[in-house]
Amino acid sequence: MTNCKILVLDDEHDIADLLKVYLQNENYIAYKFYSATEALACIEQEDFDLAILDIMLPDMNGFSICQKIREKHTYPIIMLTAKDEETDNITGLTLGADDYVTKPFRPLYPFWHDHGLKIDHTELTELSRAALWYSDHIEITESKLHGIKALRECRDILIESCHIISPEFGWSANNTVMRKSSAEGECFFMRSQNLDFSQVTLKGKYSFQYIEDAVFDQGQFDTKDAFWHAKNVTVKDSVIKGEYLAWYSDGLTLVNCKIIGTQPFRYCRNLKLIDCEMTDTDLAFEKSDVEATVLTPVISIKNPRSGSIRVPSVGCLIMDDEEAKASIIALERERKCMGGNDGNKGIYRGNENRVAHNH
Repeated sequence: MTNCKILVLDDEHDIADLLKVYLQNENYIAYKFYSATEALACIEQEDFDLAILDIMLPDMNGFSICQKIREKHTYPIIMLTAKDEETDNITGLTLGADDYVTKPFRPLYPFWHDHGLKIDHTELTELSRAALWYSDHIEITESKLHGIKALRECRDILIESCHIISPEFGWSANNTVMRKSSAEGECFFMRSQNLDFSQVTLKGKYSFQYIEDAVFDQGQFDTKDAFWHAKNVTVKDSVIKGEYLAWYSDGLTLVNCKIIGTQPFRYCRNLKLIDCEMTDTDLAFEKSDVEATVLTPVISIKNPRSGSIRVPSVGCLIMDDEEAKASIIALERERKCMGGNDGNKGIYRGNENRVAHNH
């Protein structure tokens, strides 16, 4: 069956695109056309095993094409008809069609348990639900992926130059490479492992939670509660905007990143910031083990547990927890904050050029 050639003709691009993907996934050779003129030219040159024809076309109706095919060929013809149009169904059958399928047809759960799937220049619309589950060795390029709960429990995935609008996209998806793509949705790639993302733009809440072993490069992330409980993750040359960043993470490293938002980095272990900027960040690093070099002033730092933080200045340093033993090294003092019971704890110490808090 792998040598079977199938003609697909429909001026609705999303339908024609989806049919081609389905057929190719079943190892058929699919020829896709949006106009009757192009299809007829191909019919003169190729010997097909099946034709799938839409009736309503801008340049010629499907009935006329069906008749032209029947003048020279006997292969099966399936007509795509509007729902409840019995006259179209009867007309198609009398002109030589073998069967008909009514539109719209809406596959809610496409591409489950597939291997070696390739999707290119295709749109999965918002009507698709739970597409791409339990599949492996997937390549998706130049496509739009919409609908909820897509790409779940898949592995060995390449996504390039795609636009994604999908809540709960990429759950438990392992060994994923994503390049030059944009995404909108909540809970993006939750509980996934071995991620390699480059030039990805994301907007949505609760992204990249519980992920492990991931690298992000040149990203633009506008997301609340991102990277919670993340392990062994590196983010480079990226902008991360959103409150409550990376709580409970372990082994998170950020290099040359811009961080925007309130209360980042609580309860972190093995946290590293290398030459990063922090904007509108307050109450940062609470109860965290951290080594950080920050290039911009920070509004406030609260009770970092261990390590050292180098920063041009801190508007407010709060050290009122006995377990807060990190060193804060700043170039200048902005103002004092309330400290602990000893009257000095939580207040900068040092001269005008170098202020440090050490235990």
